[in-house]
Amino acid sequence: MEKLNLYKQKIVVDAKEILHVFNTKKDFIITNDGKVLTDFDGSEIIIFKGSFPQSTMMTPPTLKSIMGMEYIVDFEDNKFIVNCAGAWQSIEKYNILHSTYVDASEGIQEFDDEELEQMGWYAIDFEITYRELADIIESSCDMFMLCSEIQEGKQYMFS
Repeated sequence: MEKLNLYKQKIVVDAKEILHVFNTKKDFIITNDGKVLTDFDGSEIIIFKGSFPQSTMMTPPTLKSIMGMEYIVDFEDNKFIVNCAGAWQSIEKYNILHSTYVDASEGIQEFDDEELEQMGWYAIDFEITYRELADIIESSCDMFMLCSEIQEGKQYMFS
């Protein structure tokens, strides 16, 4: 399992890729590995989704102004460094369609996969919780987890 902790991880984006997208004027996404894509199929792990507005000013909009207040964007060595700890709710929305479950403050309420959800219902009879099933899935499957974890093992906002 690969885990991206939004609270600690910084996404590095090449400034040339942003400039290229700015020139195309297309909608774009920034992925978990810092790629900037204008053609995407929905299977990518999305950190940001947006577009550059048509600019009538002499100065084009900045990436910081496009991404908004949720993201902290710094520029260093021709790269944008994106801290997305404050954007976890937006990132959850971007990725919810291909998530297996959401583990919010009240815990896992259901699995988004029908077969897993059915197993969850049967597991309740044996006093096995959804969280225990998720632990098994996380330890034995090839998956990607997005979370906002302040302390190791605590404070998952979503998975």
